[in-house]
Amino acid sequence: MTVYGFGEVLLRYTPPNYEQLKDANTLGVNVGGAELNALVTLAQFGHATEMLTALPNHALGQLALQKMYQSRVGTQLIQHVDGRMGTYYMEESFGFRSGKVIYDREHSTFILDEATSALDIETENKIQKAFKKLSEHRTSLIIAHRLSTIKDVDRIIFIKDGQILEEGSHDVLMQHDGQYKQLYLSQFSDVETF
Repeated sequence: MTVYGFGEVLLRYTPPNYEQLKDANTLGVNVGGAELNALVTLAQFGHATEMLTALPNHALGQLALQKMYQSRVGTQLIQHVDGRMGTYYMEESFGFRSGKVIYDREHSTFILDEATSALDIETENKIQKAFKKLSEHRTSLIIAHRLSTIKDVDRIIFIKDGQILEEGSHDVLMQHDGQYKQLYLSQFSDVETF
């Protein structure tokens, strides 16, 4: 295992910038400058291809998807998506909130910080399935308050007020009467009573 200093971590992981989205940069820029193949993979796993090919540039035929990744994200694209703001365009296209997915292509590592927190349950489930497949043989760090997002990960570290309180898989943590279990049950009892 390699341990990196904070400065090196900042150099390796560059998050997308919402200000760039508003300034009409390309989708590639908005997903941290990831290479085109990584963008296509993210979109396919995130079920975004249907949406991207439905956008105004679809007349490009077979090249439409590729051109969309290289085309500029601007007023036309933002307004086309049901009049929603640009951040929702990124959420719906990639299933992740703009500025919350960080991909280091050199080391095949993902960092997701509350990546599905603003999504509906159906979309979140699609993204979880897609991300599970996408993250095979890759290191992934997922930061989430919505525990359904992390339920299937190998290792959960439950942190409160900067202190690690519990650690283990979902099944192991659910066997204990700790704060993870209490929070998990409270999140799902709200869904059941709704």
